Amino acid sequence: MISIIIVSDSSAHFREPVEEYLRRLKGIVEVKVIKPEKSENSALIRQKESQRIRELLEKQRGLVVY
Repeated sequence: MISIIIVSDSSAHFREPVEEYLRRLKGIVEVKVIKPEKSENSALIRQKESQRIRELLEKQRGLVVY
């Protein structure tokens, strides 16, 4: 299975095309949406969002990312 991770607070502008592709690729592709970090500090944003992605990946089938 292919997992696509999106960091976005709103996917409304591309939701319909994504749903169409997901319907066609049912069972092959899954999309996970992670809410973006709200901060003025870009380094902190990268750190927090990277941590969320890492946690999501570690939950998937016991996968550990180094």
